[in-house]
Amino acid sequence: MVLSVPATEGAALTAELQPLLGELAAQAGMHFETRQEIVPTDLQTENVRLAVIAGLDDASLSALAASAPATQFLLIGSTGLQPSANLSILSASVQRPDVQAFLAGYIAAGVTKDWRVAVVSEAGTAPGKAARWGFTNGVDFFCGLCQPVYPPFPIPSYPLVWELAAGASQGEWDAALAYFKEWQVQTVYLAGTVASDEALSAFAGAGFNLISDRIPPTGLQERWICSIGASAPGEALKTIWPDLISWKGGAKVDLPLAFTHINQAVFSPGRQQYVNEMLADLLAGFIDTGVDPVTGEKR
Repeated sequence: MVLSVPATEGAALTAELQPLLGELAAQAGMHFETRQEIVPTDLQTENVRLAVIAGLDDASLSALAASAPATQFLLIGSTGLQPSANLSILSASVQRPDVQAFLAGYIAAGVTKDWRVAVVSEAGTAPGKAARWGFTNGVDFFCGLCQPVYPPFPIPSYPLVWELAAGASQGEWDAALAYFKEWQVQTVYLAGTVASDEALSAFAGAGFNLISDRIPPTGLQERWICSIGASAPGEALKTIWPDLISWKGGAKVDLPLAFTHINQAVFSPGRQQYVNEMLADLLAGFIDTGVDPVTGEKR
């Protein structure tokens, strides 16, 4: 069995999946390896019976599965693919950046003194716009005007927003850090393509508390408030494991939206209960994010 997580997905996901998969592989009498990349020749020459993959684009994964019909594939993460005879999928039941960002803004405002919060989003993309406006609306939903009691007083007020294009230079990231420090921001939300391990580590190192749709890179727990995304895949993986090792594919399991990697000292159980109640209303349609989920524009 092989676990394949590209470097772009970060070591944190590998560290989270590796112990469970290693234990399951040992119980099944299978040799287990972790790699950043896997290609069709590996599957064919090394007798890979099961490949667990995250962070691979749909086209590449589809081609990989087609090239090795004797290998069972388990994809962990969001995808436009459908399950097939040798492909099973664990993915988030809610795949809307505006919903995750709205929750992030609501939480950030609730745990941050004087509402000194900010969002970094990707410029010029629908998910980036959804993250920006979803976060802003979530903050406003929690605290209305969000006027700080003590200076500095940015105009407009918090939340602050910084947009970066894909592949932004180090200088552009440094400018974002300097801007947020100037206005004494305490909590920052980074999501999507801007939430690389390097970016998250840089913001944590600069003293900001973080919320993201990613799991925290190693060493950032002290600055991590929570992750917002699909629930941890461990239990769901266990439920379909008997089929996987019997080489029966075609399963699709929806992982509910959840808060993981929680810093209980900041995001306390009482606050979690309060936010979970709001999440239920949000998913039921009683609360709206105020964002068009297709274009990412504010409604």
